Amino acid sequence: MDIDKDQPLGWESLVITDLNGGALESGDNLRFKVLNGQFVTGAGGSLRADATTAADHETFRLVRRAGAGRISDRDEVQLQCAA
Repeated sequence: MDIDKDQPLGWESLVITDLNGGALESGDNLRFKVLNGQFVTGAGGSLRADATTAADHETFRLVRRAGAGRISDRDEVQLQCAA
């Protein structure tokens, strides 16, 4: 999944929920909801946005490529499925 638009269209937008609230940091668990209310899931080994409820396969750990710490604008990050 590439998220690289400076001006995304409405259907390219995600609602990102940081499950612990607060500042976005490496190691935080996130969930992604798309425009139709469904969640991005990693079930089955591929990413798609068709889950109607959020559970482990819809939870992703955010990893800052430069190491531990707060996520800043333009940081490179990776996502790991929590399941």
